[in-house]
Amino acid sequence: MTVNTSTGADNRVLISVTINQNELADKTNKAINKYRKTLALPGFRKGHVPEGLVRKQYGDSIKFEELNTMLRESVNQYVNEHNKNILITPIPVEQDNLDLKAEEMVFEFETILRPELNIDLNSIEVTGYNVAVTDEEVDSLVEKYRKQVSDNAEPTKVDTVSVNTRSMVLLLKWPHDEDPQEMSIQTNDLEPAYFETLIGKNLNDEFTATTQEMFSKEKLEQIIKDHNLQHSHNAEDEATLEVTIFKINELPLIDNGPEFYTQLFGPETDITTEEAMKERLRNDMNGSYVGDMNNYMFNEVTELLLEKYRIEIPRETVRRAIMEDGQKDVPAEVVDKNIDSLQWTIIDSTLREQFDITVKREEIREYLFNNFVRQIGGMQLNDQLVELVNQIVDKDMEKNEKVEDAAYQISAGKITEVYRNNCKINWVTLTPTDFQLKIQEQKERLGS
Repeated sequence: MTVNTSTGADNRVLISVTINQNELADKTNKAINKYRKTLALPGFRKGHVPEGLVRKQYGDSIKFEELNTMLRESVNQYVNEHNKNILITPIPVEQDNLDLKAEEMVFEFETILRPELNIDLNSIEVTGYNVAVTDEEVDSLVEKYRKQVSDNAEPTKVDTVSVNTRSMVLLLKWPHDEDPQEMSIQTNDLEPAYFETLIGKNLNDEFTATTQEMFSKEKLEQIIKDHNLQHSHNAEDEATLEVTIFKINELPLIDNGPEFYTQLFGPETDITTEEAMKERLRNDMNGSYVGDMNNYMFNEVTELLLEKYRIEIPRETVRRAIMEDGQKDVPAEVVDKNIDSLQWTIIDSTLREQFDITVKREEIREYLFNNFVRQIGGMQLNDQLVELVNQIVDKDMEKNEKVEDAAYQISAGKITEVYRNNCKINWVTLTPTDFQLKIQEQKERLGS
């Protein structure tokens, strides 16, 4: 058995496997004798079926199986020797004139090899974006956190400003209805001017109000829909309601001081002033955009590299490779998508070699650990929580899909750093809103 290769156009490689009939016969005979030892047929003891009978009934299938094994081993040997350069698994070539009784049979397989490239990142110029969080966004985040760490209260009087009153449970009796509807009304559900009229009212107070003064048209339509009142009420018609304050839910905001800073950053925090607290939040918010900023730049550079170093990849070979995976009808767009994926594989593999980019197992574990901590909101880690996260990561490390995804993300991060250090990047500072628009524009352009 010999294996020969020849390189053709478009980086295609033809693998020719020559198998001698004598060699195949020897392997077939050994396989038949091995099979006899475990075969049991009616009238024969196990292992005592005559060789001639075994050869007559099973010889052809055993020979075919041995032939496939020899071919598979030959192709696998080639794949193992050239693994890093192979773009698609070798696929068999249709041979109309193949003679299975010839003294020497030649079987052909086809694959595509990754071409040698030297990527010049210094010639790539893109615009990159830094994000600067505004004072208004920091103030909004502070208010959000103050609400999160504050405790609910149930007062008996509406005597606080609307920012503290989360909701009220009102009993609303509509005209012609026998019983009132119990409705939980958020503060921002009510018209601001009407909410002001409620300040000073007590629990269980009863009064009347019109639907138009209480709600906007859109909110009234939503309330009618949510409570299945469409059959008897219309948002277009003004109705006078009998109102009873059944319950008040308020959220007195925690003072902007040391207790708030401790709950926000933990007991070991050194934040003692509002200015320091806001600066810390600003830095954290700016940092939260780093991933998006890197992804944006990564996509911009990668797009230019794919254009500059585009390789001709034979469509028909790719189509047949897809069919080998069991897909019979392969639309043109599926072939295009696979070719685009192979184009990136070429760029990605070249960059890894050119800049010595590797991903170690301990890096994958650290990535999975930190990623899970981010998912639980960056909670303060005690020994018990660390042990729990480590147990989860141990299980994830046994899942190939998790490991491969983590390895890809780590590798993409390292390639992004290579882009930063070698490409010409014109940095522009944007507000978060403007940056999100840039991201959306990029997604629409790339079709992602």
